Amino acid sequence: MTSSSTPASPPAFQFKASREPMLWAAVAYSLGIIAGVNLSRPALWWVVAGAAFIAAAAYFARRRAWLGWSLALGALLFAGALHIQAHRTSTRLDTGIQCYADRQELQVTAHVARDGAPTARRLQRNAPDR
Repeated sequence: MTSSSTPASPPAFQFKASREPMLWAAVAYSLGIIAGVNLSRPALWWVVAGAAFIAAAAYFARRRAWLGWSLALGALLFAGALHIQAHRTSTRLDTGIQCYADRQELQVTAHVARDGAPTARRLQRNAPDR
């Protein structure tokens, strides 16, 4: 009894969706924050790269799911980098009061012109010219 057996081949690889998609999203975003701290680029670069990755992910979402998923994680990476870059530029300190920090005596004279809480518009209008 002779049987024609073919050599056993490994089973074909099938991509299975991850059971923890938010873990991978958080990892990608965290890596983006690390990249944003270490790579100082203009914010527009991060926006353009993120938009390109989102467009590519949308294109490949139906054709190749694993590639669309990877590109979406790349877009999250760029979003994390953009977040840290935007946060870094918005934390500028107002140093306008430093000229009065010379430990010299300072006399402030004020007059009450109107009753009630001050608003930004009233403060600007009543500000003295230098």
